[in-house]
Amino acid sequence: MIASVLMILTLLGGPSERTADLTVTIPNLKTVKGEVVIAIYDQTEKFPKVGQTYRTVRFPVHSTSETYTIKGVKAGECALAIYHDENSDGECNSNFLGIPREGYGFSNNVKPVFSAPPYEACVIRIPENSSISVKLIY
Repeated sequence: MIASVLMILTLLGGPSERTADLTVTIPNLKTVKGEVVIAIYDQTEKFPKVGQTYRTVRFPVHSTSETYTIKGVKAGECALAIYHDENSDGECNSNFLGIPREGYGFSNNVKPVFSAPPYEACVIRIPENSSISVKLIY
């Protein structure tokens, strides 16, 4: 009997992964133009590398304070890197030293010193539907 149940679960892909909704508020957008990009990372070694996110969402800016709910985020731990793509060119523009010229921020409102902060400093736990606020650095 147990073998039959395990075989059926295996064929169906096993138990489904728990998910939650994550609501992110960005209260201090400098301008009402462009888009906000939220990159979600679920692995230390990938944070905050471009193109190595667990998931990325982008949405248009309509106000200097925006709230966006990301549906179906994998429950557990993750870290966020956010930027205000003011010119909607699909990248976080930076100066010749690599310092962003567009607003950016990280979960837990971690402020980087000389480079991007470590994953561990930005980790948030999402056991169920959760809300966070991230202030951007301009």
